[in-house]
Amino acid sequence: MGKAGGERAGRQPASVVVTRIDREATWPFTSIVDLRVDDDPDAPAVLSRLLDARIAAATERLLVGRV
Repeated sequence: MGKAGGERAGRQPASVVVTRIDREATWPFTSIVDLRVDDDPDAPAVLSRLLDARIAAATERLLVGRV
């Protein structure tokens, strides 16, 4: 991997990062969701399953009143 980061040959990364930004926010912003798949030949599909699980867990918390 280069000094600046990035993909190394043979690695298949994918990530989703969601943050909340308001007028008073400064870097680094607080992550609401931070999902990463660092090395998988099917990284987008694995990431999709992780995101589905995260959404299901958040939905369950909302349904039972544990936000």
